[in-house]
Amino acid sequence: MKNAFYMEGNLWLYRLYLWVAILLWLPVSLSAVDLPNLTFRTITISDGLSNNIINTIYKDKRGFTWLGTQTGLDRFDGINVKSFLQFSRRTIFSIAETDSVYLWVGTDKGLWRLDRKTDQVKLVTLDTKSLEVRSVFVSQTGRLLVGTTHGLFIYQENTFRKVLFGSNALSSTNFLTGIVEGHKDTFWLTSQGGLIEYNIVTGQSEVYTYQGDERFVNYFSCLTLLKEKLYLGTAGNGMLVFDIGKTAFSICPEVENGYIKSIIAVNDEIWVGTNGSGIRIISASTGKELSAIEHTSNADAICSNAVYSLLKEDDMLFVGTYMGGLSYTPAHGSFFSVYSYPELFNSYNMNVRAFWVDADGKKVIGTRDGLYYISEMERRIRHYTHRNSILRSDIILSVKPFNRDFFIGTYGGGLYLLHRNTGELSFLQSDQCFMQGSFNGYERDVNNKLWIGSSKGVYVYDHLTGEYEVYNSRNSSLSVNSVFSLKADSKGRMWLGTGGAVFMYDRDDGVFKSDVFPEHVLPYTKSVRFIYEDKKKNLWFCDDKEGVVKVDESFTTFEHITIDDFLPNNSVMSIVEDPKNGGLWFATQRGLLYIKEEENYHKIFSLYDGIPGYIFNFPVQITDDNTVWWGNERGLVCYDAVKSWSEIGTKRSSLP
Repeated sequence: MKNAFYMEGNLWLYRLYLWVAILLWLPVSLSAVDLPNLTFRTITISDGLSNNIINTIYKDKRGFTWLGTQTGLDRFDGINVKSFLQFSRRTIFSIAETDSVYLWVGTDKGLWRLDRKTDQVKLVTLDTKSLEVRSVFVSQTGRLLVGTTHGLFIYQENTFRKVLFGSNALSSTNFLTGIVEGHKDTFWLTSQGGLIEYNIVTGQSEVYTYQGDERFVNYFSCLTLLKEKLYLGTAGNGMLVFDIGKTAFSICPEVENGYIKSIIAVNDEIWVGTNGSGIRIISASTGKELSAIEHTSNADAICSNAVYSLLKEDDMLFVGTYMGGLSYTPAHGSFFSVYSYPELFNSYNMNVRAFWVDADGKKVIGTRDGLYYISEMERRIRHYTHRNSILRSDIILSVKPFNRDFFIGTYGGGLYLLHRNTGELSFLQSDQCFMQGSFNGYERDVNNKLWIGSSKGVYVYDHLTGEYEVYNSRNSSLSVNSVFSLKADSKGRMWLGTGGAVFMYDRDDGVFKSDVFPEHVLPYTKSVRFIYEDKKKNLWFCDDKEGVVKVDESFTTFEHITIDDFLPNNSVMSIVEDPKNGGLWFATQRGLLYIKEEENYHKIFSLYDGIPGYIFNFPVQITDDNTVWWGNERGLVCYDAVKSWSEIGTKRSSLP
């Protein structure tokens, strides 16, 4: 009896241990294939969406995310939402592009073509009736296919050719819901009457229907292709798998119920957007569910379990929902950092209005709360304010090297020198004009004189003799006294951005000219705060409200660039060329933008890429080690062009 009891006890304990092991193993095995903790951000009508029902999501070659909603078309750049009023009260089902200009939009009221240069839209006539367009697809060769509720239309030689699957255009087989491209001129189409295989060259087609269950309705809502299998969403019966080689259907037991609204292939995984159960992630190899993404009470979760559309690109996931808006995972990167000197100084949360990084590593940082002088080699930090120094204002507007010292311009408090060797401050000169007023930096002209912008005009200063002249509205053709920016270009011209116009100094006549821009450009140059010349001799004039005006070397071609083109904001603070790859960085009041026109590349960076805040200020500098530095309202931002470029510059996209 004792032995029997002992054996039964061991057996009971063995079973208990086995169950515990299984229970412990299950979450471990799931977590091994589970997703990391995804953090979603959600945008809704309150953020500018035309509707909270997102039927389709499309990422264009410029990097913009287009959203087809229940009542309109929206464009999301990662920060701002722009709604296109031309599509108001139209339900958008599908979006695609054939080039860098035209966007094709399938709606409940036909096919529309949007010119992204002009924002003009045109209704494209497909048939005698305004057909409902459920799917717009562009092949690898650039051919446009349009799936409607009354058949397929193929665009070639500037006309649309109609293709019917069966003679009855009103049949369920001709109610098309999705298109993917297969092999050898073959396209696969989902419809309300089955799966269609169509050869675009021969015109031959075949319709496949699932016969495994007489209760099954062959209404397919969406599809995706992975290797030799098609994954099909249904309107109530979950997901089916179609083996192309075997021409056979099978049910996916992990998703065998429900209305499937969107399916995408990600590596060896199938991501299934369900109408009520969130996102199910299925292994294509095993058919087993790997993980799920569902709505919870957590503020960082997706906004709804009714998932209508999906887009996965690199580390970003976009989820369009029913009534919840758009949830997305912002890309997290470490491309940028905020300058700090461990244990002694941290610029984070400082509103950096001016700075200079010297060749030996010394840093002079101007903020709204005074001036900082950092010498890492000496482990020395000094903070200057009106309380502990001769500064008459704590708001620093400009910091630039001046001989071996530093030129310090303030807001309303005069112009100073910070002496490198002693760390002491002095006024530039004892003349009263340099001891008051605002000073905004300087430029050297061809005669090595300094042109100093101020609130009382421009000073032309001979730093060898200390002599100077001042030009303002009283004694010259410079009719505006507030000089915000200066630029000496490669042709020897001196440009002045003021609080009313852009002036060019004509050396031959000795006058300031304000009639250099044509009439249609003048309204966009009333408050130019930054002027830049690129390596191609183009000049860029950055207005604090009206975007940027780009002018070619001969001053004959003018281009006005705004938020309607690619800028995240019309207040552009600075422009600088990347020292590694020659593209242009635009620092704005709404984030940082990088473009490379030659390679048609465009990317907007946000907080998730490492910048501390969206609001940039005017100063920008490239140091000898190819680091780019920016002044930001939340710190001194730096970017290593050599180390970071392999991550940033790997994609290609198109600008119209």
